[in-house]
Amino acid sequence: MKDPKLIQCALQRAAQGDEKAWAELVAWYERLLWSVARGYRLCQDDVEEVCQLTWIRLSERLGQIREPAKLAGWLATVARREAMRLAMDRNAVPVEDTQLESLVAEPVEPPEFLHSDRNRQLWLHFHALSERCQHVLRLLMYSPEASYADMGRSMGLPVGSVGPTKTRCLRTLARKLTKAEVI
Repeated sequence: MKDPKLIQCALQRAAQGDEKAWAELVAWYERLLWSVARGYRLCQDDVEEVCQLTWIRLSERLGQIREPAKLAGWLATVARREAMRLAMDRNAVPVEDTQLESLVAEPVEPPEFLHSDRNRQLWLHFHALSERCQHVLRLLMYSPEASYADMGRSMGLPVGSVGPTKTRCLRTLARKLTKAEVI
């Protein structure tokens, strides 16, 4: 974690137009933004757009950041919101170019549950979860290979908190689904 005084200094210098300070901020946090956006299974161009939009939001608020120690969390939250907005605007799950050939070669009928009321209920309960839980579960679903270290960086959490957070989120979703008799 960066020293809050160092972050504050870079924010102040960037607000005054210091390009070197802005480059420092980008260097410190670009991997975080990238990993947050990739957690939403966006294509390369959309990931870049999410990162760019997040930096724009920061540039609009450079003088308003009061707690520099929380800048990573703020940036991750903005990136998550931008990624969700973009994913919803696109209304589709992007497919990597390398997957296209196999999809065309083997047409598969979507599973029955995708068209059911049960699936709609699942998504309603999923969206009722906290942003953090939604992010954790998206990472698990779309990036199962992500390590706890990667997930921690993406969420602004210590590595040791990722497992318990994941467990709480899964249990919360399971309780909601059980109460609604979706499971």
